[in-house]
Amino acid sequence: MNKVTEISPEIAGELLQIFEKHPEELTRLMNLFHHKQFCFPSAFNHIVGNFLRQLGMDPVKVTVDFRNGECNNCHSVLDTFNEQECAILRDHLKEKVLIPDGNVYVKTTPREIQLFNEMLEKRKDRPFDLVIDTLNCSYWASDRQLVTDPETKRIIPTNLGLKESLHEILDKGKIFHRFHSILVVGRKHMTDWRSIELFRERPSQVEVFLLDNSSDDDVFMLYAALQNSQTKLISQDYMRQHEALLEPEIQRLFQKWKRCRMIRMKYKKDTRIFYPQGVDYVCQTNDHHLHIPINISEAHDKDEIHMIRWWCAALPLRESQKISNS
Repeated sequence: MNKVTEISPEIAGELLQIFEKHPEELTRLMNLFHHKQFCFPSAFNHIVGNFLRQLGMDPVKVTVDFRNGECNNCHSVLDTFNEQECAILRDHLKEKVLIPDGNVYVKTTPREIQLFNEMLEKRKDRPFDLVIDTLNCSYWASDRQLVTDPETKRIIPTNLGLKESLHEILDKGKIFHRFHSILVVGRKHMTDWRSIELFRERPSQVEVFLLDNSSDDDVFMLYAALQNSQTKLISQDYMRQHEALLEPEIQRLFQKWKRCRMIRMKYKKDTRIFYPQGVDYVCQTNDHHLHIPINISEAHDKDEIHMIRWWCAALPLRESQKISNS
């Protein structure tokens, strides 16, 4: 199972009843939840709290500092997407997605990759802290109509408005205050968009890279975002078509990266920007504490925005000793 799954109330209830009768197996239960990447639904918020109390613990509802992943109760740093995982995922992405089977012409051209790599190399000492999927974010929120692209002959949606206001929306969302080194990736047909012009008016903060109209911009954004484990990507694309090309264990890493580093936008009357907590929202256990995530959002898609709250509890001494000795 590669995605965080909101465990069904029936299964959750049965599991909690079983382990309530066998509290000595708590570590095994937490390992199961972690491995299966379960996240409890909001309806189980109080049930989980009561379950932990019945096991003799004193659970606390906590928040996690998005800047360093620290629990505000026990001050443990929760697991996040790290540099080693980033390097593994980046190498696999380059081999399987950016240049599949060594054929550079599937997604791009040798010259375009060369220019892109040169741009990234110049930023090696100051990596981007944000990559913007400009085309995707622009089309997502506006009225659209279908037309035939004169160059590729493909039917594509045309944007009827947000291409003029994306910069404004990001500005209102404090993106330019929060991030200091930003890469804007788009395509050459966007050259005259007002938002692109405004991005270029921030040369000390924003780099704009426009790809050929026939190139796959997703893979360039992913590759740029994976140059550093802390870099975030703002996009509405779940990138499932690229994830499917990876091996199962690498898919797990890809999912973890999305949970920890992808920023989403939600459009209703006003556009809201949702930041990840920066930690992996699966059950986590260290030498002294456990942390259980509760999904309090109304997300139905496994990749949708998840608003997570946490239960934190000090482990009973016997469980701490089990973990220390394992």
